[in-house]
Amino acid sequence: IAYLIENRLIDVIVSTGANLYHDVYESLGFRHSQGDPQGDDVRLAHLRVVRFYDVLAPEHEFARAERFCTEFSLTLDDGRPYTTREYFDLLGKAMAPVAKEGGILTAAAKHGVPIYCPAFGDSVHGLAVAEGRHRTGRRLMFDVTGDVLEMIHLSITAKNSAADRRRRVHLRPRPGGSQVRHPDHDGPTAVGRPFRLHLRGGGLVAQDRPGGALHHRQRRGHGRAAVAR
Repeated sequence: IAYLIENRLIDVIVSTGANLYHDVYESLGFRHSQGDPQGDDVRLAHLRVVRFYDVLAPEHEFARAERFCTEFSLTLDDGRPYTTREYFDLLGKAMAPVAKEGGILTAAAKHGVPIYCPAFGDSVHGLAVAEGRHRTGRRLMFDVTGDVLEMIHLSITAKNSAADRRRRVHLRPRPGGSQVRHPDHDGPTAVGRPFRLHLRGGGLVAQDRPGGALHHRQRRGHGRAAVAR
């Protein structure tokens, strides 16, 4: 995805917080390892290794990346709310001087590609901000309604890719499940505007294995617009 951002093939990203945290983790120089999806979690706990389905990470390194996010959150102004777009833009800029390699957040911040995370709290990012609040009492707040309105605006005002002489692909990767789709799909109708399907474009759908719940939803037609754009 960082490559697509750097080559201006992505205009906006809507993602789960988990994907964006693992991006922070790797950008800071830490690594994931391939594991067994049926791994022995008791043994892994003794080894202080965390497992995400078939992906492994050392617990102390995972905690160091989370601490970076916590300390970053404490530099922000707790006197006003932030959209998740603002938060991840600022986080990407804060990571740039210390990142060991480029990633999604650093590339997006550099090239001005907005990133939205509707389920921010359901991730390590949410835990990192919560830890900062618990430790210091600073109440960093998020404007989730502002996120929705911005995403609706982008959906309404995006050029029709087929009519764009440059044939730019308006690609909105949505790593994760349906929680990150609704503002993009249903938002225009919520403000009285018809949903307009882009004639050229693409959707990236990530799931842990073929035939999962996401695949079933698409077969029923619920997610058809996400993959037919």
